[in-house]
Amino acid sequence: MNLLQKLPHFSCLNVKLLLILKNKSIFYLTKVFNTKHINSMTERAKKLLKINIRNLAEIVFAEGSLGSISPSGISAQLGIEIHLKYQTRPIAGYQNEVSLCRVFDGDYIILEISGKVDGIYSDVNGVHIEEIKTMRVGTEEIKKTHLAQLKLYGFFYSLEKNIDSLFLDLIYYNRSSGDEKIFSEETTREKLESECMQWINAYLQWNDKNEKHRIELRTNLEKMQFPFCNFRKGQRDLSKAVYCSIRDEAVLFAEAPTGTGKTAAVLFPALKAVSENLTEKIFYLTAKNAGAETAEKTAALFNSNSLNIRWISLTAKAKICFTNENDSEKPDCDSEKCPYSLDYYVKLPEALNSIFTENAFSRDRIEFIAKKFQICPFELSLDLSLFCDLIICDYNYAFDLSSKLKRFFSFGKTNHTFLIDEAHNMIDRARAMFSSEIKKSRVMELKKETSAPLKNVLSMLNSEFIILKKQYSDSLNICEISPPDSLIKSARKCLREFDLFIEQHGKLPAHIVNFYWELIEFTTIADHYSASFRTIIKISSIDVVISLNCIDPSDEIQEILKNQKSAVFFSATLSPSEYYKKLLAPSMESISISLNSPFNPD
Repeated sequence: MNLLQKLPHFSCLNVKLLLILKNKSIFYLTKVFNTKHINSMTERAKKLLKINIRNLAEIVFAEGSLGSISPSGISAQLGIEIHLKYQTRPIAGYQNEVSLCRVFDGDYIILEISGKVDGIYSDVNGVHIEEIKTMRVGTEEIKKTHLAQLKLYGFFYSLEKNIDSLFLDLIYYNRSSGDEKIFSEETTREKLESECMQWINAYLQWNDKNEKHRIELRTNLEKMQFPFCNFRKGQRDLSKAVYCSIRDEAVLFAEAPTGTGKTAAVLFPALKAVSENLTEKIFYLTAKNAGAETAEKTAALFNSNSLNIRWISLTAKAKICFTNENDSEKPDCDSEKCPYSLDYYVKLPEALNSIFTENAFSRDRIEFIAKKFQICPFELSLDLSLFCDLIICDYNYAFDLSSKLKRFFSFGKTNHTFLIDEAHNMIDRARAMFSSEIKKSRVMELKKETSAPLKNVLSMLNSEFIILKKQYSDSLNICEISPPDSLIKSARKCLREFDLFIEQHGKLPAHIVNFYWELIEFTTIADHYSASFRTIIKISSIDVVISLNCIDPSDEIQEILKNQKSAVFFSATLSPSEYYKKLLAPSMESISISLNSPFNPD
């Protein structure tokens, strides 16, 4: 029995989530449509949701634990080469990368499922649908996710070509040994339809249920009243400005003195904008815990009027991790040891069902659910956030190049609104987020603990530090316009070697993992290096430190803001406004307001 059968009301995921989560569910549809029907269905005001066949298969049969590092770049390149090996075989009429797409109609959702088949050909026995999988290690049996993916391809192709039977060929290729295994079975369109429609309908039912919540929420928000009897002086003006900035897709800089009641004044119009479909999701971004606590209390206040807003407050991994005894900034995650990591994706579906019975996910509540289902509280909070209307979190979840929520911010234009609290902190925080450093002493420390071949990799990186130390032997602190290219190239080469090690051995030694992420952060900042950056080289008798420092963060901030619906920077101190505009959003359409204190000066 698969997890779908055990959990008839499993989880919803948008297309982005599917790459990160692996979920499941079940439901019956009444119709299967061709892609030409999209326009007519859209006219019924149903939400169009798109998903890739592979991602849907991963949701249907979720499996696996947290904590592993996947060298995706290397794996992708090797995968391309191996796919070409099979796709260029001299088979008459062989077609590769064949696109398939079907559309299905639910109560609130129009679901478009698409994908590309690795290979299709015909022989004397019939039509063959091929799926090619490259494996780090061999396999003795078919993985359920791979077979589900292949069956969906077969189902779609049999519908498109109106054929009653075909062969499904699953090819496993071992990247290390070059061995291959081919699993082949003949099946019918009737069998494929019976099985595949359960998966499709399950996924659609979950999303129907989630979309129903959003429709009901919009109805509730239309009747929403300001949570206090009266607006304080300045609150109404601030609320109007926030609403207009969202409606006009502009950036607002709002200075409002302490005591104005800024949190309620910005959340109220943002939620009104949700009710009118002007924006879909609100991110309330804070610089300090106190700001998050205020936002949580205000969200709870709104919900006291039965609005049913789903909100979540994200806590840093180091603080919420159940096993982080050392309180390190980035706790080590060992999927083979941590009980909250093991089989995370198997245990996740039941935990996610909480969104249909609750609407407030504070840290305490997230920890309670995580302990109940024995899963990682931090990853659970991220997965729950996909289904929440209001997300309260630190700046870095939206702006930090290494820490931002890629499931929300890595796919171009969104319909999200940023409410940025205590915005006077944003410039210094942004400079820190877009800066990074690497130390010779750190490399030497790891080198002593590491054996070949990784020791040789670290030695190569250390050699670059030695060259720099000789180059700047008479200096202590040096400011350069350009970064040391040779060191950055070595850092990238070091990462590639780490990736190759992962490819061959499955994981890095535990003491190397954090440094691996440090190198990723350093090279990521190097990729964004521009005239707005400076390099500081610090030389001492015991160390060499290379810092890539962001001086003007406006380009990086704007690049993120341009993909959001709107952004509101608000604080008690945002003067002079031109200074903040210049360093936060100089080339974007923006407005600024400054409000007087609501209290008598005496």
